[in-house]
Amino acid sequence: MRRSTHALFGLGLSIYVMSRLGYFDNLMIFFGLFFSLLPDLDVSFKHRALLHNLFSAVALSWAIPYFSESYILSMQLSSLSWIDFFATSLIAYLSHLLLDLITKGGVELFWPLSENRFRIASLRYNDPAANALLSLAGGLLIVFTFV
Repeated sequence: MRRSTHALFGLGLSIYVMSRLGYFDNLMIFFGLFFSLLPDLDVSFKHRALLHNLFSAVALSWAIPYFSESYILSMQLSSLSWIDFFATSLIAYLSHLLLDLITKGGVELFWPLSENRFRIASLRYNDPAANALLSLAGGLLIVFTFV
């Protein structure tokens, strides 16, 4: 999927879920957006493997919020726990993997243990209808977060 689709869908899904659970503040918008795009940083090395796997999803979604908690609290950016940001980050990250799982390219979900690519559909990453529909869904989730 296109980066804009990943951004809208991942951000929308992560902040919508967290707001419905009662753990939302504005800093989660940053975490949702950042983690929905993070997997594509592997574009120049082992794309759809190095950062497109479940191990990276859990490790990075845990490590970044955990190690940034003291900074967030000291700067009074949020009063929420790192666990809340871990959940937001993981939802956004996994949404990226899910969207790439529905493309022809698939992802190496269990890399480095396995180089098998998994996919659950065969859409082109640049399919205009799929990108529009998923972007719309993400946009609606963002709107519903604040309604």
